[in-house]
Amino acid sequence: MMWSSEHPHNGNDWPSSPKVIGEAMGALPAAERMKITGANAARIWRLDGPA
Repeated sequence: MMWSSEHPHNGNDWPSSPKVIGEAMGALPAAERMKITGANAARIWRLDGPA
């Protein structure tokens, strides 16, 4: 599962993304939120981070 904000398109959650994520996923453990909001995408597309 992955979360997306569709930035910079109209109707996106930016700049309130952290608030929206907290409201939608606040009951999830922090490790699960981290996976959904970035770690899963990084793993799938093999993004190792900054060079």
